Amino acid sequence: MKIIGFLGQALMVWMCMVALALELDVIQLQYKLLFVIFCVGSGTLVATFGAGALIIRYAQDKYVPTDFVLLLVVCFCPAALTLYVFGVKGLLAPPLNDISTDIVNPPALTYAAATRTKIHQPVEFPSHTSALQTAAYPDIKPFHVPLTARDAYSLSLYVGTLLGWSIVYDNLAKGDINLQEKTRFLAFKSDIAIRVTPVDEDYSIIDIRSAAMEVEWDFGSNAERIRAFVAKFGTELEKRRSTEI
Repeated sequence: MKIIGFLGQALMVWMCMVALALELDVIQLQYKLLFVIFCVGSGTLVATFGAGALIIRYAQDKYVPTDFVLLLVVCFCPAALTLYVFGVKGLLAPPLNDISTDIVNPPALTYAAATRTKIHQPVEFPSHTSALQTAAYPDIKPFHVPLTARDAYSLSLYVGTLLGWSIVYDNLAKGDINLQEKTRFLAFKSDIAIRVTPVDEDYSIIDIRSAAMEVEWDFGSNAERIRAFVAKFGTELEKRRSTEI
Protein backbone atom coordinates (compact mmCIF):
# COMPACT_ATOMS: atom_id res chain seq x y z
CA MET A 1 0.00 0.00 0.00
CA LYS A 2 2.93 2.33 0.65
CA ILE A 3 4.08 1.99 -2.96
CA ILE A 4 0.57 2.60 -4.28
CA GLY A 5 0.22 5.58 -1.94
CA PHE A 6 3.50 7.05 -3.17
CA LEU A 7 2.54 6.52 -6.82
CA GLY A 8 -0.88 8.02 -6.15
CA GLN A 9 0.57 11.16 -4.57
CA ALA A 10 3.10 11.57 -7.38
CA LEU A 11 0.36 11.08 -9.94
CA MET A 12 -1.89 13.62 -8.20
CA VAL A 13 0.84 16.27 -8.45
CA TRP A 14 1.43 15.32 -12.08
CA MET A 15 -2.27 15.59 -12.93
CA CYS A 16 -2.49 19.04 -11.34
CA MET A 17 0.49 20.19 -13.41
CA VAL A 18 -1.00 18.78 -16.63
CA ALA A 19 -4.40 20.36 -15.91
CA LEU A 20 -2.74 23.75 -15.36
CA ALA A 21 -0.62 23.38 -18.50
CA LEU A 22 -3.70 22.48 -20.56
CA GLU A 23 -5.63 25.45 -19.23
CA LEU A 24 -2.73 27.82 -19.97
CA ASP A 25 -2.30 26.17 -23.38
CA VAL A 26 1.45 25.65 -22.97
CA ILE A 27 1.60 21.97 -23.98
CA GLN A 28 2.57 21.47 -27.61
CA LEU A 29 -0.42 20.44 -29.71
CA GLN A 30 0.89 17.06 -30.80
CA TYR A 31 1.39 16.00 -27.18
CA LYS A 32 -1.91 17.17 -25.70
CA LEU A 33 -3.86 13.97 -26.27
CA LEU A 34 -0.90 11.84 -25.16
CA PHE A 35 -0.75 13.69 -21.84
CA VAL A 36 -4.47 13.20 -21.34
CA ILE A 37 -4.33 9.48 -22.21
CA PHE A 38 -1.39 9.00 -19.83
CA CYS A 39 -3.23 10.70 -16.96
CA VAL A 40 -6.39 8.66 -17.55
CA GLY A 41 -4.54 5.37 -17.98
CA SER A 42 -2.10 5.72 -15.09
CA GLY A 43 -4.77 7.14 -12.78
CA THR A 44 -7.14 4.27 -13.51
CA LEU A 45 -4.33 1.73 -13.04
CA VAL A 46 -3.29 3.10 -9.64
CA ALA A 47 -6.92 3.39 -8.54
CA THR A 48 -7.64 -0.21 -9.59
CA PHE A 49 -4.64 -1.72 -7.80
CA GLY A 50 -5.33 0.47 -4.77
CA ALA A 51 -8.97 -0.67 -4.68
CA GLY A 52 -7.79 -4.28 -4.80
CA ALA A 53 -5.44 -3.65 -1.88
CA LEU A 54 -8.25 -2.03 0.11
CA ILE A 55 -10.57 -4.96 -0.53
CA ILE A 56 -7.92 -7.38 0.72
CA ARG A 57 -7.35 -5.31 3.86
CA TYR A 58 -11.08 -5.09 4.49
CA ALA A 59 -11.48 -8.86 4.04
CA GLN A 60 -8.68 -9.40 6.57
CA ASP A 61 -10.49 -7.03 8.96
CA LYS A 62 -7.57 -4.59 8.94
CA TYR A 63 -7.68 -0.82 9.26
CA VAL A 64 -8.54 1.04 6.03
CA PRO A 65 -7.00 4.55 6.05
CA THR A 66 -9.41 7.27 4.92
CA ASP A 67 -6.71 9.37 3.27
CA PHE A 68 -5.74 6.41 1.10
CA VAL A 69 -9.34 6.03 -0.05
CA LEU A 70 -9.51 9.74 -0.92
CA LEU A 71 -6.25 9.46 -2.84
CA LEU A 72 -7.65 6.62 -4.94
CA VAL A 73 -10.78 8.66 -5.66
CA VAL A 74 -8.59 11.53 -6.92
CA CYS A 75 -6.61 9.11 -9.12
CA PHE A 76 -9.84 7.91 -10.70
CA CYS A 77 -10.99 11.49 -11.43
CA PRO A 78 -9.32 11.78 -14.90
CA ALA A 79 -11.20 8.70 -16.14
CA ALA A 80 -14.45 9.91 -14.57
CA LEU A 81 -14.00 13.39 -16.06
CA THR A 82 -13.28 11.94 -19.51
CA LEU A 83 -16.40 9.80 -19.31
CA TYR A 84 -18.41 12.81 -18.16
CA VAL A 85 -17.12 15.07 -20.95
CA PHE A 86 -17.38 12.64 -23.85
CA GLY A 87 -19.89 10.10 -22.53
CA VAL A 88 -20.11 6.51 -23.67
CA LYS A 89 -21.60 7.69 -26.96
CA GLY A 90 -18.63 9.96 -27.57
CA LEU A 91 -16.08 7.26 -26.75
CA LEU A 92 -17.82 4.99 -29.25
CA ALA A 93 -18.04 7.70 -31.94
CA PRO A 94 -16.35 7.04 -35.31
CA PRO A 95 -12.80 8.35 -35.87
CA LEU A 96 -13.73 11.67 -37.48
CA ASN A 97 -12.34 15.13 -36.82
CA ASP A 98 -13.98 17.27 -39.52
CA ILE A 99 -17.65 17.09 -40.45
CA SER A 100 -19.98 19.29 -42.48
CA THR A 101 -23.63 19.60 -43.38
CA ASP A 102 -22.47 19.82 -46.99
CA ILE A 103 -19.96 17.05 -47.69
CA VAL A 104 -19.67 17.88 -51.41
CA ASN A 105 -18.96 21.60 -51.09
CA PRO A 106 -18.23 22.25 -47.40
CA PRO A 107 -17.99 25.80 -45.99
CA ALA A 108 -14.47 27.19 -46.20
CA LEU A 109 -12.23 27.42 -43.13
CA THR A 110 -10.81 30.72 -44.31
CA TYR A 111 -9.32 31.77 -40.98
CA ALA A 112 -7.89 28.32 -40.28
CA ALA A 113 -6.25 28.21 -43.70
CA ALA A 114 -4.38 31.40 -42.82
CA THR A 115 -3.41 30.45 -39.27
CA ARG A 116 -2.99 26.69 -38.97
CA THR A 117 0.53 25.27 -39.18
CA LYS A 118 1.97 21.85 -39.99
CA ILE A 119 1.38 20.59 -36.46
CA HIS A 120 -2.35 21.23 -36.79
CA GLN A 121 -4.86 19.08 -38.62
CA PRO A 122 -5.19 19.76 -42.39
CA VAL A 123 -7.69 22.39 -43.48
CA GLU A 124 -8.86 20.40 -46.51
CA PHE A 125 -12.12 18.56 -45.90
CA PRO A 126 -11.51 14.78 -45.70
CA SER A 127 -13.88 13.66 -48.46
CA HIS A 128 -12.79 10.04 -47.94
CA THR A 129 -14.69 10.01 -44.62
CA SER A 130 -17.95 11.31 -46.11
CA ALA A 131 -19.57 7.87 -46.18
CA LEU A 132 -18.59 7.29 -42.55
CA GLN A 133 -20.05 10.65 -41.53
CA THR A 134 -23.30 10.02 -43.40
CA ALA A 135 -23.71 6.63 -41.72
CA ALA A 136 -22.90 7.92 -38.25
CA TYR A 137 -24.70 11.28 -38.41
CA PRO A 138 -27.54 11.15 -40.98
CA ASP A 139 -29.12 14.22 -39.35
CA ILE A 140 -26.13 16.44 -40.15
CA LYS A 141 -27.30 18.10 -43.35
CA PRO A 142 -28.07 21.59 -44.74
CA PHE A 143 -31.08 23.27 -43.21
CA HIS A 144 -33.48 25.73 -44.82
CA VAL A 145 -34.66 28.78 -42.90
CA PRO A 146 -37.50 31.20 -43.75
CA LEU A 147 -35.21 34.23 -43.61
CA THR A 148 -33.48 36.51 -46.07
CA ALA A 149 -29.77 35.86 -46.46
CA ARG A 150 -28.94 39.01 -44.49
CA ASP A 151 -31.24 38.05 -41.60
CA ALA A 152 -30.01 34.46 -41.58
CA TYR A 153 -26.43 35.74 -41.54
CA SER A 154 -27.14 38.14 -38.67
CA LEU A 155 -28.90 35.46 -36.63
CA SER A 156 -26.07 32.99 -37.28
CA LEU A 157 -23.56 35.47 -35.86
CA TYR A 158 -25.76 36.00 -32.83
CA VAL A 159 -26.30 32.29 -32.19
CA GLY A 160 -22.57 31.62 -32.48
CA THR A 161 -21.83 34.16 -29.74
CA LEU A 162 -24.62 32.73 -27.57
CA LEU A 163 -22.90 29.35 -27.77
CA GLY A 164 -19.66 30.93 -26.56
CA TRP A 165 -17.83 30.75 -29.88
CA SER A 166 -15.34 33.46 -30.83
CA ILE A 167 -15.86 35.16 -34.20
CA VAL A 168 -12.55 35.25 -36.08
CA TYR A 169 -13.72 36.08 -39.62
CA ASP A 170 -16.96 37.22 -41.25
CA ASN A 171 -17.83 38.30 -44.75
CA LEU A 172 -21.43 39.35 -45.36
CA ALA A 173 -20.96 39.61 -49.11
CA LYS A 174 -19.94 35.95 -49.32
CA GLY A 175 -22.21 34.84 -46.49
CA ASP A 176 -19.25 33.30 -44.66
CA ILE A 177 -18.56 33.23 -40.92
CA ASN A 178 -15.61 31.58 -39.19
CA LEU A 179 -15.55 30.98 -35.45
CA GLN A 180 -13.43 29.13 -32.90
CA GLU A 181 -14.20 27.25 -29.72
CA LYS A 182 -11.97 25.98 -26.93
CA THR A 183 -13.47 23.14 -24.93
CA ARG A 184 -14.14 23.83 -21.27
CA PHE A 185 -12.23 20.72 -20.26
CA LEU A 186 -8.85 19.77 -21.77
CA ALA A 187 -8.79 23.05 -23.76
CA PHE A 188 -8.94 21.49 -27.22
CA LYS A 189 -9.64 23.96 -30.03
CA SER A 190 -11.95 23.62 -33.02
CA ASP A 191 -12.68 25.79 -36.05
CA ILE A 192 -16.26 26.36 -37.17
CA ALA A 193 -17.38 27.65 -40.56
CA ILE A 194 -20.93 28.82 -41.34
CA ARG A 195 -22.15 29.59 -44.84
CA VAL A 196 -25.44 31.31 -45.68
CA THR A 197 -26.73 30.80 -49.22
CA PRO A 198 -29.81 32.70 -50.47
CA VAL A 199 -32.53 30.63 -52.11
CA ASP A 200 -34.92 33.47 -52.87
CA GLU A 201 -36.03 36.70 -51.20
CA ASP A 202 -37.52 34.90 -48.20
CA TYR A 203 -35.53 31.68 -47.80
CA SER A 204 -31.90 30.75 -47.21
CA ILE A 205 -29.80 27.63 -46.75
CA ILE A 206 -27.36 27.43 -43.86
CA ASP A 207 -24.41 25.04 -43.90
CA ILE A 208 -22.08 24.57 -40.97
CA ARG A 209 -18.77 22.78 -40.66
CA SER A 210 -16.90 21.93 -37.48
CA ALA A 211 -13.29 20.75 -37.54
CA ALA A 212 -10.96 19.82 -34.69
CA MET A 213 -7.74 21.78 -34.84
CA GLU A 214 -5.52 19.47 -32.81
CA VAL A 215 -6.78 15.87 -32.70
CA GLU A 216 -7.63 13.19 -35.25
CA TRP A 217 -10.62 11.92 -33.28
CA ASP A 218 -13.27 14.33 -32.07
CA PHE A 219 -15.24 11.87 -29.87
CA GLY A 220 -18.43 13.10 -31.52
CA SER A 221 -17.91 16.70 -30.39
CA ASN A 222 -18.15 18.21 -33.88
CA ALA A 223 -21.54 16.61 -34.50
CA GLU A 224 -22.80 17.79 -31.11
CA ARG A 225 -21.54 21.30 -31.86
CA ILE A 226 -23.45 21.42 -35.15
CA ARG A 227 -26.58 20.05 -33.48
CA ALA A 228 -26.28 22.66 -30.74
CA PHE A 229 -26.11 25.42 -33.34
CA VAL A 230 -29.14 24.14 -35.26
CA ALA A 231 -31.18 23.75 -32.07
CA LYS A 232 -30.21 27.19 -30.76
CA PHE A 233 -30.88 28.79 -34.13
CA GLY A 234 -34.36 27.27 -34.15
CA THR A 235 -35.03 28.51 -30.63
CA GLU A 236 -33.94 32.06 -31.42
CA LEU A 237 -35.92 32.05 -34.67
CA GLU A 238 -39.07 31.05 -32.76
CA LYS A 239 -38.44 33.85 -30.26
CA ARG A 240 -38.24 36.40 -33.08
CA ARG A 241 -41.42 35.07 -34.66
CA SER A 242 -43.32 35.27 -31.37
CA THR A 243 -42.31 38.90 -30.84
CA GLU A 244 -43.44 39.82 -34.35
CA ILE A 245 -46.94 38.44 -33.83
